[in-house]
This record gives sequence, C-alpha cells and structure tokens, in this order.
Amino acid sequence: MFQANQAGSSSAMEFMAFQKAFTYLLGTGVIIKAFISDRHTLIAKWMREECPKKCKDLGKPVIDHFFDLWHIAKS
Repeated sequence: MFQANQAGSSSAMEFMAFQKAFTYLLGTGVIIKAFISDRHTLIAKWMREECPKKCKDLGKPVIDHFFDLWHIAKS
C-alpha cells in the first residue's frame, strides 16, 4: 500500500500502485490481452514503452491498451 507522501502526489501514488499491481500480474500465469484505463499519462507511457519489454522478457503476448470511453467523452 502506498501513501501520497511516499509518492509526492496522489497522481504519482496511483501510478506506483498500478505499476506494482501490473508487474505482479505479469509474473503470474494470467494472460492479459487488453487493459483499459483512464487517460493517466504515466500509465499510458508505461503501457506503451515498458510493458512490451516486460511481456517479451516473460514470453507473454503484448497487451493492447485502450482508454475508457467515459473518461474520453468527459474531457
């Protein structure tokens, strides 16, 4: 569990929690084909740049990343 004072902001805290949880899931036997998130910029960047590397290293398929339509329509 993270607290905002550990990450510097609630946005950074959200990314840290996402990264830890997603890395854990990639280490299990679960095959993730797609991931849908809000438009959090750090998560989008991680999914675009780091996730394909981790998937390749673990012998898993690359995960498609989509944005939640509700968040897109809201902005």
